[in-house]
Amino acid sequence: MQVVMDIGGTNCRIATLDENHNLTAVECWSCLDFSGPAEVFSSYIEKHQLEVMSLCMAIASPFTEDQVAMTNLNWSFSTLELKRQLSLKTLNIINDFHAVGLAIPLLADTEKIQVGAGNIDPEKPALICGPGTGLGVAILTRVGNVWQVLPGEGGHMDFAPNSPYEMEIWKIFHRKYGHVSAERILSGPGLSELHSAICEIEGIDAPPLSAQQISELALTNASASCLKTLNLFCAMLGSYCGSLALATAAFGGVYIAGGIVPRFIDFVKASEFRQRFEAKGRYRSYNEKIPTCIISAEYPGLLGAAAYLRQGG
Repeated sequence: MQVVMDIGGTNCRIATLDENHNLTAVECWSCLDFSGPAEVFSSYIEKHQLEVMSLCMAIASPFTEDQVAMTNLNWSFSTLELKRQLSLKTLNIINDFHAVGLAIPLLADTEKIQVGAGNIDPEKPALICGPGTGLGVAILTRVGNVWQVLPGEGGHMDFAPNSPYEMEIWKIFHRKYGHVSAERILSGPGLSELHSAICEIEGIDAPPLSAQQISELALTNASASCLKTLNLFCAMLGSYCGSLALATAAFGGVYIAGGIVPRFIDFVKASEFRQRFEAKGRYRSYNEKIPTCIISAEYPGLLGAAAYLRQGG
């Protein structure tokens, strides 16, 4: 039996694969309820009474040959020890956006919601970016008949302000963190801190709000500060994705994944996301040709982990 797991900073999605590598028995559990992946895996196989020989784990973390220490979750472990502890014949560990990248060719058209103009060129590289608990980035390209993903840590690139107002926001984050990465702002925790920074600049006395609260209040037009926060979040995400697209020549498309943006697709379409994506000065016409899409599939990480096993690991 083969099992796939997709572990983010907040949730762990897990499923078994049938003989055709289709997902079955899909479940989503909170990472905060467990001490590490071994406990999640053991609970799952005990619940379903499985005998598992192979596991592919997509995880939101960089890792060395053996040690994994997650950036946005207090989990760390040895891959060799994990394989021994779980009595696995094979254990494959890949970056979570490696998995999302491999899912792109498998998505139906209805699971890729395009925002703005541009036409996908399937022969050219694609870019995957995803604000969630963190900010994942990867590049997808095809070599012959095989899809390959180049994962990286692009979420930790410097955040680049694009206006005097955004510079004021940068100053607030710089005062708190020193280095201001894109992930500090373009993520779930970042959305919450962005709202606090906007309230500080505007002189608004407001309690701390979660990313979910901010998006809900913005979408119902119940809070001017939350509406401004979500609009600015989308605009800055557009600028960031546009810069990544320039760096990677992503004419295969820019795909937005993660646990945040797919919740308010219509809002993104009406925001400055696409305008800011294209606003690259002399290279505006270059980015105008690159399509941007939001992934609406529920479990792209699990689909990609299954694809990784199907390709032979």
